[in-house]
Amino acid sequence: MGESELFGVIQDVSGLYATLMGMMITISFAMVAAVWSVLHRVGTGMKLAAFALYGVGMALLGSMMLQQAHLREQAVAAMRGLPGERSAFAAAFLETQQSGWFTLVWLFQHAAPWLLMAGVAWLLFAWKGREPR
Repeated sequence: MGESELFGVIQDVSGLYATLMGMMITISFAMVAAVWSVLHRVGTGMKLAAFALYGVGMALLGSMMLQQAHLREQAVAAMRGLPGERSAFAAAFLETQQSGWFTLVWLFQHAAPWLLMAGVAWLLFAWKGREPR
């Protein structure tokens, strides 16, 4: 594969990653709405069942994200290993992969699903609900 094909793979992975993260945020906000409207009044068994189903959805999306992350890593490694001179664009891209900013973004991307799950778990099991008017 050449530079252009590898960039295509990396771009596709980035798009899929953003889509999967959007899906994770969507089901997390659906759980927040469910907690706010109904689940804060039900028993622990129903809360556990709802969280288990939410956890299955998050695990499926998370496994797809992990697969995409590995695919991206392989494409970047292949780009680094290309023989010959790199284009200026490829050199700049590979340089950004070593920056502190990229590392920070990487950390946020990998921490976000866990933070979403922790927030939903707290709302579901620790939040006492709103006061009746």
